[in-house]
Amino acid sequence: MAWSAGTSADEAWLARVAYGVRPDALDKIRSVGRPAYLKEQLSPPASDDLPPQVGKYVAGLSTVGRTVPQALQAQSDLSRAAREAADGPDKVGALMASNKARQQCSQEAGERHVLRAVYSPWQLREQMAWFWFNHFNVFWAKGPIACMLANYEDAMRPYLLGNFRDLLRATLMHPAMQVYLDNRYSRKGKPNENYARELLELHTLGVDGGYTQADVQALAAILTGVGVAMQPSPPKMSKRMAPFYKQEGAFQFNPVRHDFSDKTLLGHRIKGEGWPEVEKVLDILVEHPATARHIASQLATYFVADNPPKDLVDGAAKVFQETRGDIGATVKFILESDAFAANAGKQFKSPMQYAVSAVQAAGITNPERTVRVLRQSLVLAGEPLYGRLTPDGYSLKGASWISSGQLANRLAIAENVSGLRPAGKPGASKGGAGAAGQAGSPKTGATRQAGAAQAGAMPGNGMQAGDGPAGGGQQMQGGGNQDNDMQPDGKRRVAKTPQQARASQPASAKPDSRQERLFLKLAAPGFMYR
Repeated sequence: MAWSAGTSADEAWLARVAYGVRPDALDKIRSVGRPAYLKEQLSPPASDDLPPQVGKYVAGLSTVGRTVPQALQAQSDLSRAAREAADGPDKVGALMASNKARQQCSQEAGERHVLRAVYSPWQLREQMAWFWFNHFNVFWAKGPIACMLANYEDAMRPYLLGNFRDLLRATLMHPAMQVYLDNRYSRKGKPNENYARELLELHTLGVDGGYTQADVQALAAILTGVGVAMQPSPPKMSKRMAPFYKQEGAFQFNPVRHDFSDKTLLGHRIKGEGWPEVEKVLDILVEHPATARHIASQLATYFVADNPPKDLVDGAAKVFQETRGDIGATVKFILESDAFAANAGKQFKSPMQYAVSAVQAAGITNPERTVRVLRQSLVLAGEPLYGRLTPDGYSLKGASWISSGQLANRLAIAENVSGLRPAGKPGASKGGAGAAGQAGSPKTGATRQAGAAQAGAMPGNGMQAGDGPAGGGQQMQGGGNQDNDMQPDGKRRVAKTPQQARASQPASAKPDSRQERLFLKLAAPGFMYR
């Protein structure tokens, strides 16, 4: 699918370096040129530089500025109140208060994330914020993770375009990751392999990275004692062990729980000496050629193509390895490559990419409306923030999001963003906006082939459906990403074209010309690609 007629080369380029084509960014590119714009994007300041109205909204979010100890204490107080409440209305009320607090934490973290995505001028960093959270995924509804989400994102933020070792270390040391993959329970004699396995398979080497089960077991032993400090003071231990203890905020390395035996990981002999073992592991993993290849492949898939050219991945991996994990340098190589230029307008947008670019195209300036529209859109399309139950994250491949059901959802999103459908009534998918099934993992769900000729979409893998909802641990059917093509009468539902969708609307709901033009722009096949 090529870009629509009238799309300039600068617009096509910006729509991939950024989430979408904002007039201010396009003017800047035309003024200073693409190389200067990219150089600036690769070195953003620490500030978000949000518009005043948006910055004020973010500043009013009461939970996003909490430290992890503060968040854990607040949640612990609510959980204790629920446990101690008498059976009956008091206990029900206490449980509801605890659940409401967790939902507020998750919602406010998500609101800050999407407002940065839409309004920050540092668009490349905001894409990397989504990319790396997805890479180091945690699920909001497990334990106290909801109230650590904002801090987890903050911990990664300084390194989004920086050094991969620093980023990897920040995620390893964050309690959200320790809780999500159960490493907080890992101890000498009873190591938990969950985090060790995903650290190798997903975070660094990749599934074909050449590690063995013995490596997983060795890494799990190295990670014993790495966990969460639930109390501000260190646990009791002998004078011999005390020098090995390490605590930063709610993170701790407890030597009492650590296996101090010598280990062998990926052919490297690692002496049992406590926390320094973990630091050595980080060096080994970051410098391994398989890590360079895996990270390069993931970045090239996100920015260029579902199946990026081998020479592009090889070149990006070389840059990653020669710079000892410089993310910015690796991204720069990809964005300046011939493959990046050649693939403009050919990759189907993910729900996040589509929804954010649609809001930007609409020029919505009200932050309340923006967070409402994006929350509805991402749930409807099956990619809610923090809603991926499994550690592999959402699929980076555009083809994973193509189905007739998904395209019908995007028409509903286009109606919502353009104002043709009242906010709060997306109503496109069987199962409703509250059913946030998961999509896009090559490891989970059932892949379905789905034609999308009505919207001019490329054929490819269908949706990965039914891995779990955004709001809890139970399985739900009918999520927004599912290809619900069958009507009650047994006939197959066909996704309408934008023109058919508009023609079916009641005369009383006739839109004004600006809404109509905006809807047709957002519903056009060219806008669904980047």
